[in-house]
Amino acid sequence: MAKLSLSALNILEEKNIIDDHFLDIIGNAFKFDHEKGLSEWLKNSVDAYRRIDVPDNEQYIIFRFSDGTKNDASLECIDFVGMDENDIVKAFKRWGDPEAAKRGRGIKVYGGHGSGGKFYMRQMFTHSHFITYRDGHLNIFGFSEKRKYGFARGYKNKRITTVEALKIANIEKIPFPPNIKDKIFSGKTGFTVVKGIGLLGMKNKIKAEKIIEKFKNHPQSRNILSRINVSIIYNNKQVYDLLQPEEIKPLEGFEIPRIISIPEKINISKGKEREEVILANQKYQAGRLILKTSEAAFERNSRFEGLNRIDFIGEIGVVASHRIPNWVLEIFPKFLLFTENVNVQY
Repeated sequence: MAKLSLSALNILEEKNIIDDHFLDIIGNAFKFDHEKGLSEWLKNSVDAYRRIDVPDNEQYIIFRFSDGTKNDASLECIDFVGMDENDIVKAFKRWGDPEAAKRGRGIKVYGGHGSGGKFYMRQMFTHSHFITYRDGHLNIFGFSEKRKYGFARGYKNKRITTVEALKIANIEKIPFPPNIKDKIFSGKTGFTVVKGIGLLGMKNKIKAEKIIEKFKNHPQSRNILSRINVSIIYNNKQVYDLLQPEEIKPLEGFEIPRIISIPEKINISKGKEREEVILANQKYQAGRLILKTSEAAFERNSRFEGLNRIDFIGEIGVVASHRIPNWVLEIFPKFLLFTENVNVQY
């Protein structure tokens, strides 16, 4: 069977479970860059491995960057788990579900509402899809140029051989991790290839080096990349066998971070009215504000620029991250000098 032609891929558009106009509002507010989007895909792949109890050292993820010629440059995230039709219908199709990443299992996961990776697919590419194979069945699901999602015509729960599935996904010739190909052929595991085509701002030529530098230092990916086997392929050449974040050394004399306890409740005054805001309860313990001073300045347009942000740390690492707004840095120049050297975490 020949490789799947992009021109032949016909997404059968379905009505979103949430109104499209609302998705446009939320999607525009995401303000994605590609390193943040890749971090979302990375978290989704790690969660897929966690749901089937694969240990960290056996989790393999490949990112493939491919330049284009007709506004068809692409980014792909490949993992070796796979989904079935039920996973797509019950989890991927749903927007804003706080339990989506867990899929009914009582496990700790990186994904929150299961929407970040989908919004990246929807907002930052001309069109996008994922090809997933498990238990002898292939599914292709994605977003059309109208940002409508659905299964590709003829590729919903399609019974197919492993050889055909690998060719359709165009991964039969990639450097497979140890024993993975054997596991796919024996039916012990599957695979998923998430693909975005026609990158926003990089329709044909991908600024791969810049994206990779920022991606490996992004707060939501740093912790994962230090534990998981992640490789990078660019234009069919493996450029990273094992992608690792750079070490951030503390400034001499400031090796010990400053930790500030967040109170369980605070009172906010609004004119004559006072409002009590609860910040902790029996289910959610009180948080902490952690201030770390780095040896390197997190200057704009540097590879560490992305660390000038507030990180929200959950039980297994950074689960969300928000940049410090530029207007704050412009209004408070002294604060700029401070934040350029500080990683703020909650």
